[in-house]
Amino acid sequence: MLISNSIKLSIGGINIKIILNSKKNAYLNEAYRCFISKDNDKPQMVLNVLDDDPPHFPNKEKIFTSDLMDYYRDSEKDIISFSIPENDDPFPFKMMVLDHRYKIANLYTDFNEHTNSSEYHNYLQRPLLEILFGNLIMRHSKGVMIHGCCVKKNGYGMLFIGQSGAGKTTIANLWKNNSDVTILSDECLIIKKQKGQFWGYGTPWHGENLFSQEKCPIKKIFFIEHAKENFLEHKNELMTVVSFFGESRHQLWGKSAMQSTMDFLAELSKKIPCYRLGFTPNKSIIEFIESI
Repeated sequence: MLISNSIKLSIGGINIKIILNSKKNAYLNEAYRCFISKDNDKPQMVLNVLDDDPPHFPNKEKIFTSDLMDYYRDSEKDIISFSIPENDDPFPFKMMVLDHRYKIANLYTDFNEHTNSSEYHNYLQRPLLEILFGNLIMRHSKGVMIHGCCVKKNGYGMLFIGQSGAGKTTIANLWKNNSDVTILSDECLIIKKQKGQFWGYGTPWHGENLFSQEKCPIKKIFFIEHAKENFLEHKNELMTVVSFFGESRHQLWGKSAMQSTMDFLAELSKKIPCYRLGFTPNKSIIEFIESI
């Protein structure tokens, strides 16, 4: 999907406006199409895409590093450098600079030695937008991103949480042809608390193109695993929090951010019934869940 001039995306109740000040084409995966916002609400962040060289930050402190990126902070800015994984050159092909309030972000893309890379032309793809939305959700909404499938039925949501291979997409595919069901996501969810109620939101990230911009109040949460026969058992609060934390996608690095995430997950575990669910990959699991 080609972007021209500007676009506003709404994911998890957070709006980001992307403004192109660049001569290069910018593309987004088709998964983002249903998350385009046409309302007049003021965005929580403006992301400016620039054809300039990035500024220099001599006193920046490294906070986090991975194969894809390095995260730094200085006295006024957060700096994220992204690199092409298969390229031995450590110089990033894009850099994002954010103010500490996360209101404005500048994305610098003018790295000539990488302009022929196919990845370069998709510089707005994950993990960039995933990182931005994840941070804004933590900062403004006190929510979390988590590996999970959300099934909306009769206005309420059931979450199916698990690692890759646990069966989230299988569960989604078993439910998707039911006329009264909407799949919000089959792989990555946003969970937020609003007016005392926990809500699930779909995202366009990961999975097999099973997603929706809808939201729903969460009624039950299942931690899933493959089994020879369907079974269900309650999870105690401590083990639920540990399981949640293992499947959450942390975006804010640091002690206070981790504590905030743990507090959120602890409250979620107390308020919403949580179960361990073993299932066989056929329609019998739908009847089993509906009988609970």
